[in-house]
Amino acid sequence: MARPRIPDETSPRTDMLRAATKLLRQGGLAAAGINQIVAESGAPKGSLYHFFPDGKTQIAREALAAYRDVAVERYRARAQGCRTPEAAVRAFFEMGAEASLKNDYRMSCPAGAVTLDLDPASEALREPCHDVFASLVDAVDAALAPIPKAKRRDLAGLIVSTMQGAYIRARAARDVAPFREAGENLAALAKLLTPSPRVSAPRKGK
Repeated sequence: MARPRIPDETSPRTDMLRAATKLLRQGGLAAAGINQIVAESGAPKGSLYHFFPDGKTQIAREALAAYRDVAVERYRARAQGCRTPEAAVRAFFEMGAEASLKNDYRMSCPAGAVTLDLDPASEALREPCHDVFASLVDAVDAALAPIPKAKRRDLAGLIVSTMQGAYIRARAARDVAPFREAGENLAALAKLLTPSPRVSAPRKGK
């Protein structure tokens, strides 16, 4: 199944998805009620149920999927320019720092915010949240070569988990220092796990 993305053009549907994503990033499910989404998007309330018949659950699910696609794509593009695993680690946390500064520390990862709000009534959103994290782990994992596969996967998971904590601490402190701190320390770990290049032994008679 194709992954939903928020297209570039403006329409009531895309406006509502953008509004939902923003509100989820600001305050989780509690901040993204139907009335709040309608007010933020400026779209007619009736059109929300036209485009999203399942209401808040559907729009939140699609907003999470769209965020996942954008975040993964941006990181992959940035990681392509990284020559070492430690540079790829720093790039990941730099993305978080830039996003926090751009949004004046008012937003974090919507999957993290929504996960904290999950209860039996919102169980349908557990899997979309998990998918955001799993997709980010996949992207980081791919960027950490040549670290051996067994160690690389665990490190990628640790990096994604640490990013969630960095968002929380940065928002509380209004400072990007938690991102830089995490980036530098996990980059050092990535360097330790990266095999040293093999140096060929000189041939006899040379």
